[in-house]
Amino acid sequence: MRFLAWLDAPSTNRMLQVLDSSHLLHATSHRGEFLQRLRIDVVDVAVIDPLLGAHGDRDVDVSIAPALLAAAPKAAVIVYGHPVQPVVAELGHIARNHRTLFVARGARDEPAQLRLAVALATAVDPTFELLARLRSPLARLPRPLSRAIALALERPEEVHRVSDLAFATGRSERTLNRWLDNVGLHSAGHFVTAAQLLYAYRLLRQPRSRVADVADRLGYASVNHFREAVRRAIRCSPRELRTMTSEAFADSVSTWLEQGDARRGSASAVAMGAVSNDLIRGEAQ
Repeated sequence: MRFLAWLDAPSTNRMLQVLDSSHLLHATSHRGEFLQRLRIDVVDVAVIDPLLGAHGDRDVDVSIAPALLAAAPKAAVIVYGHPVQPVVAELGHIARNHRTLFVARGARDEPAQLRLAVALATAVDPTFELLARLRSPLARLPRPLSRAIALALERPEEVHRVSDLAFATGRSERTLNRWLDNVGLHSAGHFVTAAQLLYAYRLLRQPRSRVADVADRLGYASVNHFREAVRRAIRCSPRELRTMTSEAFADSVSTWLEQGDARRGSASAVAMGAVSNDLIRGEAQ
């Protein structure tokens, strides 16, 4: 994996201690050089210290965020600094569509935090695993729907209801469901559910994330409602979801999305529709 870091010398040395030989690192403390390399290099993981002004670069502000994300739309972002600090919080808000991992500067366990952040940042994103497993049926869908589904799984935090998919395709929910059924996939509601599960998976794997916080962020009235909805969908608890590999997660969700044989007839479809409604509405249990 290719790392590009905008860090001071001590932080760069800690990065070098954490990274193994399978990763390449280019580090600089100069904002201009960092942005230039973003434009010309392929970057898998960007590591930044948005408060580097404390070390002498007085022009630092959150304007680096849109430049960073425009240049590296698929990159994970490791941010030095506590997420409650205004400049870091703003960066996290701008980077909401990316894997954004925080490492608290100066904390005793900073090396441990950094090691965990690197592990999460370099992990295979389950979005790509899931899309790979669904490649055949998605390829047979009308292009507007296949593109809308791919975008929903890449940016799951922006998908809240079936009407979002319907709006993106310019078709009715009934039409979407007919298209999906024709290629052996379950309803549009299931894909909204899959996006919510993916968002929960990403949040749960953030350092120091709590199940209660994830449930609240997804709009659930209680942790128990969240636990029940996840278990009914893919038969695991949120804690088990946190420790799943991306491959196992993609296997579970893709199996749930694809129609099975006749043994999973109408009764099963009704049950799955109930699960979709639970996850889409969050608190409506």
